[in-house]
Amino acid sequence: MDARIANLLEYKAEALLARFDPVLLEAPQATPLGRLGKWLGSEYGVRFGGRESLGSDESGRCLARMGAESGLVRFDPCLEPDGPLFRFLLARMVAHWALHREPARSLLGGAFFVHRRDLALTRRPPQTARQAMNDEANRFAAALLLPRLSLSMAIAVSQGRLGGARRPGLLFLDVQPENVRLFRGVLHQLRVTYGVSRSLILWRLRELGWLIEHRHFRPGELLRAYLHE
Repeated sequence: MDARIANLLEYKAEALLARFDPVLLEAPQATPLGRLGKWLGSEYGVRFGGRESLGSDESGRCLARMGAESGLVRFDPCLEPDGPLFRFLLARMVAHWALHREPARSLLGGAFFVHRRDLALTRRPPQTARQAMNDEANRFAAALLLPRLSLSMAIAVSQGRLGGARRPGLLFLDVQPENVRLFRGVLHQLRVTYGVSRSLILWRLRELGWLIEHRHFRPGELLRAYLHE
């Protein structure tokens, strides 16, 4: 994604959080999505209408739906309440409401349907208008759940507790035991603090340039070994 668009999405997400609760931009904590949902309802008419089976199509099982006109959001009952996937989906629907109400009326039949494949965090350029909207929504949702300043502070605090950080605020992923120890410890603390998945944290760190991965090894192998320990 173009850096200017990525920065604009960051600023829009931060502006929404600033209107809702400015403390979230600075103090490391999980974004209170339930309270945010109620605020969006009172300020903008977004309504969260509970759970129901939303069916399937060629894209697979539908996990969430929002009416572009009504602002009514429904979730599939398979989702764990307040689990990482549910939290990301809820933030995704907030993103669509903030960014895509007008395009939805003409391109998406007046509603947003979110399937699991729509949640793929990728750095590849989008090929269709729908992919572009999914990419923007994912980035906006990540910024809501992991605000930049708050995340930077959380990383530095975790590194201070663990000790041994080479450069506070940056994580190094390679085969050196000390870097592996710090990476594991910080990642665990970020998951606990923000209530999001490891994959979202890793994607966010890469996008912000705060994860330095050594080019002479394949990080996927190290991550798989760590995630299955």
